[in-house]
Amino acid sequence: MKPITDRLTPTVKWILIADVVIFLFYVVVRESRAFMQTHLALGPRFFAGELWQPLSSLFVHIDPLGFVLTMVGFWFIGGHMERTQGRRRFATLFFGAGMLANLAIAGTYRLLGAGPIPFTDGCFLAVTALFVAFGRLFGRQSAQFWPFPIAVQARYLVLILVGFQAIASLSRSDWPALAGLAVAVLVGFFGAAPGGLTSIRTALAQARDIARARRLRRRFGVIEGGERRPKKYVN
Repeated sequence: MKPITDRLTPTVKWILIADVVIFLFYVVVRESRAFMQTHLALGPRFFAGELWQPLSSLFVHIDPLGFVLTMVGFWFIGGHMERTQGRRRFATLFFGAGMLANLAIAGTYRLLGAGPIPFTDGCFLAVTALFVAFGRLFGRQSAQFWPFPIAVQARYLVLILVGFQAIASLSRSDWPALAGLAVAVLVGFFGAAPGGLTSIRTALAQARDIARARRLRRRFGVIEGGERRPKKYVN
């Protein structure tokens, strides 16, 4: 168990314990399911005055597969982020991103007039925000794509995760889920460290310079290494 427990920090450990205990209670005590789905998971009663749902839904998982994937992702990234960022920033990222994403989901349903909010459970978007923060802080460093023995740069790992979620939401035309994902990404990126706008401007400037250099190479026939392509003469 040492490889598993070594990743656990105090805050991550207690959040994991709370999520697991509540999920097991939901599975074992069937009489509790209706209450948890109605009053704890983000649902139709949020606009009826149950304003705690964006927070309480972070600890309520209804889908077993979603629960397992979320807990594995949280275990994978949570401890590292708490050690490097500190408990306060880590907790702000996790709870802030999760609650704001849930508010975005509820607000989008309200604006679209899509009817009552369907059950939205779990802290998957909060974990996504942690991954985005990880990608910004350690962009070019390699991270193992657990459980596979594959190491990829942190930024590519985050792009795979966020891209998969975005494509899945678009394929279902699930605009509220897409809005929640966008909020989680923004909170994760700007909440990871100060200077988020500067990072974006720098990345855009670098992309512009690279594109300009490629255009100049094509225009003057320059190949990699600075040499020109040999000219073709017709006798």
